[in-house]
Amino acid sequence: MFSFKNIDLGDYLKSIKIATIVAAVAVASLSSQLIADAKDNQVKTIYHVYKGTTFVGNITDKEKAELDNSLQEKLTVTEAAFPTYNLEIDQDIIFIPEQVFQASITDNNTLEQLKNEIEIEAKTTALAIEGEQFIHMSSKEELEELIRNFKLQYMTVEELEQFESMQDQDLQPLSEVGKRVTNVELSKKIEIVESSTVPSDILTSDAALTFLNSGVKEVKAYSVKEGDVLGSIAAAHSLTTKDLIALNDGLTEDTVLQIGQEVNVTVKKPLLEVTVSREIYDKRPIAYERVVQKTDELTKGETKVKQEGQNGEATIHYTVKQKNGTQISQNVFSEVITKESISEIILEGTKNSSVGTGNLVWPTGGGYVSSKQGQRWGKYHKGIDIARPGNRTIKAADNGVVVSAGYDNGGYGNKIVINHNNGMKTVYAHLASISVKPGQVVEAGSTIGVMGSTGDSTGVHLHFEVYKNGSLVNPLDYL
Repeated sequence: MFSFKNIDLGDYLKSIKIATIVAAVAVASLSSQLIADAKDNQVKTIYHVYKGTTFVGNITDKEKAELDNSLQEKLTVTEAAFPTYNLEIDQDIIFIPEQVFQASITDNNTLEQLKNEIEIEAKTTALAIEGEQFIHMSSKEELEELIRNFKLQYMTVEELEQFESMQDQDLQPLSEVGKRVTNVELSKKIEIVESSTVPSDILTSDAALTFLNSGVKEVKAYSVKEGDVLGSIAAAHSLTTKDLIALNDGLTEDTVLQIGQEVNVTVKKPLLEVTVSREIYDKRPIAYERVVQKTDELTKGETKVKQEGQNGEATIHYTVKQKNGTQISQNVFSEVITKESISEIILEGTKNSSVGTGNLVWPTGGGYVSSKQGQRWGKYHKGIDIARPGNRTIKAADNGVVVSAGYDNGGYGNKIVINHNNGMKTVYAHLASISVKPGQVVEAGSTIGVMGSTGDSTGVHLHFEVYKNGSLVNPLDYL
């Protein structure tokens, strides 16, 4: 069963506003006079109904009984749906009885209004943030666990337990590697208070933590950027275009937004934030440098480690402060190098290699094969002729050593022979000029002369021959 707050009129007057007191006193005085003048003792009871200190209306004794039955049915239904909760009728509804000879009821809708509006509530424990109740749970222990789990999103169980155990101790600064939480601070004042609410508003642990993190919506100004339209701004803030327009006076679907214009949007703001401060004493590596030294003791492309690198080490003592996991400040007390790093030294060759790769590069600046190797004009053509290049530079076909460089009276004209020291030799003939000397080491692709038409030549071109292990081979098989 349940019972309403049926209180004496004089007692209730102590808790409501002056204006209400004056009116109620007048009613009480009139009632007393009526009772004094009564001869037939046929008085009736009416009820003045208040929600808190707000007057709702009057109902008769008969209507009160009907209301009692209606709320009893509602309570029975709610108890069946929420059998574990301690349920009660909305305790903010107060009925003040008055004895009268004539019941003057001016609002016939009061009874129906009360039937609809009076809620069946469960006794709960609420989390009040800055005095306002936001989260209802079944017990104080559940709310304490909620706050603990909220903090544990940003620290470990071990950190929190260590912090709680050391709060009353006079802590000395860390002097060896380690870390500890030195302060945990919530952004707003919280209280756990006894309360009541409709059962459907009581949150589970998971739902309460989600609500604590996501919070409530607040209005915020957004500055319009290039390309923004109402729809894109609304979607970016989880709003409909209609919602966005409702937040901004004078904004319509036809409004042309200007860059830099500010419009109101809503964003989610957490109900609470937690700031965690930590003291950290740590060792950190100091990365070694990589130093490259050129040397002609190695050929180009060849490297050698002269000295292995080693990381150094430093100790660092500092504090760091994070709000909801995001660092907001850091303060370094000391940083001491305990071990110097050792640079890695790499030797990198600069000497031209005299040994060929066996893969020949094209020996001219473009051009085409104007004459292939083979029989030509009654005799054997030993190489290929390359003519009409993009430029007349002649290049070494591979790494090697110049064997000879000069004029050949046998019809080659200016001629260069390069030994690639891998069983291969190459010959370059009819050059206009030569830019290398016998004994010189050359790299593949390096300049050795200029194309010309010296010796027995039909025009400006390069005559190019290739020998492998002393035998003449087709250059086109290697280029």
